[in-house]
Amino acid sequence: ASTKDLRGKIDDNELMESEFAAAKSELESLSENLKEKLEGMDSLNAEINKLKIEKEEDRRALADLDEKLKSEEARSESKDANLTSLRSRMEQLETDLREKVDEVGQLSANLETKERVVESQSDEARRVQVQLSSLQTNLETVLEELEKMKSQCEGDEQKIEEFEKTMETDRQIGRAG
Repeated sequence: ASTKDLRGKIDDNELMESEFAAAKSELESLSENLKEKLEGMDSLNAEINKLKIEKEEDRRALADLDEKLKSEEARSESKDANLTSLRSRMEQLETDLREKVDEVGQLSANLETKERVVESQSDEARRVQVQLSSLQTNLETVLEELEKMKSQCEGDEQKIEEFEKTMETDRQIGRAG
């Protein structure tokens, strides 16, 4: 192998080491990104659970309001004297009930949005995990190739040193002769 070939191989080796360092840095960045996304998913899951609890409480409150409304209607029918006041209270309960229904609808929509965000982030985390796995496999292959090239370069360096020693010996013999 010529010195130029050896230099070329050394340059290639240095380039591959540089690419390996860049790929390793990218892998670390992707890993950190994945950790951040997983932490965000935990936070979203906690918020979703909180919204589910609030939704259940609102459902119970609606059931309670519905029972109160029925009770007020029964009183209205049995007590003509309180009819006007009961109707007013019934209208207020109905308004409250509608507000609660609207609130529950909004909470439900918020919950669905949060669930879609979590699903999207879960998909993204899975994609990143696949990319990381592929990148790791590629890096392992590059590392194996670098090791082979390094070993080959070391062998070539030895051959060059031996050749240079032989040339020096030949020169000395030529001068002596």
